[in-house]
Amino acid sequence: MARVRVITLDLWGTLIREVPERLKNMRQDRLLGMQEELESLGYRFGFDEIERAYRLSGDFCEQIWSRNQDMPVDDHLLFMLSCLESSLPSRLGSEGLEKIRTVYSDALLSHPPKLFDDVIPGLTSLKKSGFKLALISNTGRTPGSVLRRLLEEQRIDRYFDFMTFSNEVMVRKPDRRIFRYTLSNMHVTPRLTAHVGDDSETDFEGARAAGMIAIMIDRDGSAASRPDTIGSLTEISEIFS
Repeated sequence: MARVRVITLDLWGTLIREVPERLKNMRQDRLLGMQEELESLGYRFGFDEIERAYRLSGDFCEQIWSRNQDMPVDDHLLFMLSCLESSLPSRLGSEGLEKIRTVYSDALLSHPPKLFDDVIPGLTSLKKSGFKLALISNTGRTPGSVLRRLLEEQRIDRYFDFMTFSNEVMVRKPDRRIFRYTLSNMHVTPRLTAHVGDDSETDFEGARAAGMIAIMIDRDGSAASRPDTIGSLTEISEIFS
């Protein structure tokens, strides 16, 4: 078997831990921030109206995402604003829209998620072992441009030779095209690459469909025991050494 040269990794649930309370607080601050910014621009809406528009835009997103497709952040932001008032996006103008976009997109930076404890040791070990690393991440309300800033603040961006975010390539995992796009930019074939993630469908099956070696990470032991599962990122180097 040819030696694996490149390791690709998922972001959410693999490098970054998600906590429901953080999501709740971030959502609240995002909506309040949008309400305040709109009011400063001369458009007054109740919080219930903002929240309803947010829910409707979420339904819109899910329709697109369920087809493994994605879109620029402006698509769901403009949909949300049009739910408040059909002419609102055009009335805001480019300057007003930019202010709203910043509040909408940057909310995560005020409520940054935490890395799993094994992330820095695991990534350090992989780089010392000579592997090239790439990130492949689906996005939600927060675009790849903001996630890059988060990873820079957390000082793990330097470990990656390339990063792929679904809202920038218009396709989501498990579609094999997002994996193949990343490998093309890494100048490597699928058989020389392994993907590590926490989701059996988007990460494991998606990577296998792209012709890659797939590894599941299961830190709490909740998944069925299988040879292609690891409990820590620090185990990856041992598998392919």
